[in-house]
Amino acid sequence: MSEPKFTPGPWRINQAETLTRGLDITDGTYGDRIASVPLPKYTSDARQRADAALIAAAPALYRALKTVTAELKQMAQGEDCDHSVGICWCATFGAIENAESVLRDAVTSPHVARLNDQAT
Repeated sequence: MSEPKFTPGPWRINQAETLTRGLDITDGTYGDRIASVPLPKYTSDARQRADAALIAAAPALYRALKTVTAELKQMAQGEDCDHSVGICWCATFGAIENAESVLRDAVTSPHVARLNDQAT
């Protein structure tokens, strides 16, 4: 799996420094803006604040998923299901496969590849 090229965390949520209402997700080290989440004018902004919190947590979530996946993979290595006695690793193997797919997509999705091509 290729290494991620995204800005390492921590990411922070700040009030946007633009003319529009919103939240900026910024690099915790330099304060560079990574993303912006606009806040609605006339409705509750709870959903947008929750979206901003999830976006800001992305680097930590990526690292945590990568760590848990590696630990589960090591723990399950060499294990086989024996359904006749109630030993089943099927869900664990499926979870590992799903997590590895999500991690791979985070660094190699077609959207990321297209953006990388445009930047060069």
